[in-house]
Amino acid sequence: MKKWLMILLMIPVLVCTACGAQEAGAPVVTDAPTQAPTEAPTEVPAQPGQEIIDKLMAAFSPELVEKAKAAGFSVTTDIDAYTYQPYEGFKESERQCHDDVTLISVCIRSATGTTKYGENTVDVDTMKALQCAVIDSGIFDLPAEVADEYKNMYYTPETRYYTESRPANNGIYVELHTNETPFGYEAICYVRHLQRHDVYSTLITYAHRQTTDVTYIWDELRPY
Repeated sequence: MKKWLMILLMIPVLVCTACGAQEAGAPVVTDAPTQAPTEAPTEVPAQPGQEIIDKLMAAFSPELVEKAKAAGFSVTTDIDAYTYQPYEGFKESERQCHDDVTLISVCIRSATGTTKYGENTVDVDTMKALQCAVIDSGIFDLPAEVADEYKNMYYTPETRYYTESRPANNGIYVELHTNETPFGYEAICYVRHLQRHDVYSTLITYAHRQTTDVTYIWDELRPY
């Protein structure tokens, strides 16, 4: 009787041992890792006037930019674009621009306080190099002889003031203007389009609608 009782008690132990051995030898199955879908790179949309700014900045060597910034120079570029969209009833004339127009103004300024009377500290060579780079960038499409003329008209403490305007290859007048701001603050140099054409008396009419109005400092879009 005792023998059968012991056999009955041993059966559950043997069954549990066999189950444990089977579980220990069985391979562990886990869910395969899910790989996140690869997202296509997002293209950064070009800023208004970006092509003009890229062309301008390419004309400056990295060494010139570094030197000019260290000396406190700024280069500010205003870009204004207009499309010709005559309203109903608008009376057109032959001496009137019927084209879309983009006007550019680049202003070079020395650091504040550099033109004090008797204490002028403007780095004339760096300012001239910036001016020549703007002209050589091609954004104003100047004839070669006008470009050469403009590169030889630059700010110095003795000359200080220049202003000339000549038509570019597309007929739009481009002005070179150098001067000092009042009270000895800064030397300035503008290379800029005028609203004047060698065929038309004026470029912008009531039929033009402004589509772009942006300002960059160096190559950074200035926030509104």
